[in-house]
Amino acid sequence: MSDIWAPVIAALGSAIITAGALFGIDQRRARRQERAGLQERRRHAYSRLLTYSGVIAHTAGALHTTIQIRSGIREGLDVTLGKRVPMDPMDVDARLRQDFIPLSEAWSDVWTIGSSEAVIASNWIIDTAAAVVGAATTTGDGGNWLGRLAAHQWTDEQLRQWNDDLKALAIARRNLAELARRELGIEVARLFSEDPVPGSSTRS
Repeated sequence: MSDIWAPVIAALGSAIITAGALFGIDQRRARRQERAGLQERRRHAYSRLLTYSGVIAHTAGALHTTIQIRSGIREGLDVTLGKRVPMDPMDVDARLRQDFIPLSEAWSDVWTIGSSEAVIASNWIIDTAAAVVGAATTTGDGGNWLGRLAAHQWTDEQLRQWNDDLKALAIARRNLAELARRELGIEVARLFSEDPVPGSSTRS
């Protein structure tokens, strides 16, 4: 009797071992695909945050120029004579929202799927981006009263602060970009022209 069942038992045992091996292979494949999917989602989130934080810097510069141009006696006369419509704060707010909403969405994506280091880096980007907008749109204290009648003016210190905030934002963006490259297994690159060449101890 045992001789009859021996081949059957052996076949069943072999089938179980094979099924277990295939299950293990499928599980490993599923984990690899899951990791690859997470890496791709992180890449997209990091890239979007880098993109929109750069756009915010451009928008802040445009607002800074607009404040200077749309100020002073000439602006008042143009509005009074109907040559221009007065600036509406709600229009400015709507323009800023066009840039801040996707920036906030990208930030939220990093919060939900990014690494702990990326979350810290993203918070730094948002803080410096807010500082850039604040410095670009702050009330100017430059010039005498007659000069301020002609156009909005900032002090040298205010302009230096704005420039420093722009540099801080650029460094914060570079920090996230370098972190993203490390996490995604991409080679080191010189992101700023003044950065050291990868593998070199000298500066350009």
